[in-house]
Amino acid sequence: MRAAPFGRFFLNSLFVSGAITLGQLASASLATFALARREFPGRRLFFGFFIATLLIPGEITIIPAYLIVRTFGWVDTYFALIVPFLSSGFAVFLLHQAFLTVPKEFEDAAALDGAAELQFLVRILLPVSRPALGSLALLTFIGAWNSYLWPLVVTERTEMRPVQVALRYFMDADLGNRWPQLMAASTLIVVPIVVVFVLVQRHFVEGLTAYGLKG
Repeated sequence: MRAAPFGRFFLNSLFVSGAITLGQLASASLATFALARREFPGRRLFFGFFIATLLIPGEITIIPAYLIVRTFGWVDTYFALIVPFLSSGFAVFLLHQAFLTVPKEFEDAAALDGAAELQFLVRILLPVSRPALGSLALLTFIGAWNSYLWPLVVTERTEMRPVQVALRYFMDADLGNRWPQLMAASTLIVVPIVVVFVLVQRHFVEGLTAYGLKG
């Protein structure tokens, strides 16, 4: 395998992982804002529903998810790789406690200054919750980057596959494994995860200190 095809696999993974990470940050922020900062009938029920989704193994949802994707005609497209993962119960759970720690007085003061709800979320709540957002971004990116089974199921063309699936092309039962290329590719695959961790490590550590170790 030449470098050019592997470069396409690498770009596929970067695009898909980045889109999933941004999508989960946006959807989880909006959903958690409603569940943590607003009072409405069934709020606890909805939050319990999000938590209950964490108990469902991902392997169980592959077949129904594939049937839905095929119905929409998304097989072998970026939509199939991205859309099913734009929301997550884990993301809502992770941000919920962070949003609750922001005092109600902040919201009252913002309302007195004429700030709308979305302005309060974007300008006050999200900046204060950067440790939780950094932790969520890191965990989501790693999960999307390391995804193997789902991309293998919903992609058919070689140029649509991400790097984790592409590693299989360096392994051949008849010709033998190309170990130098396989090791070089495996090393390159680790680089984006290290870069993302370096970018968010301060927020990640702050999140563990603020939310994980709180007694």
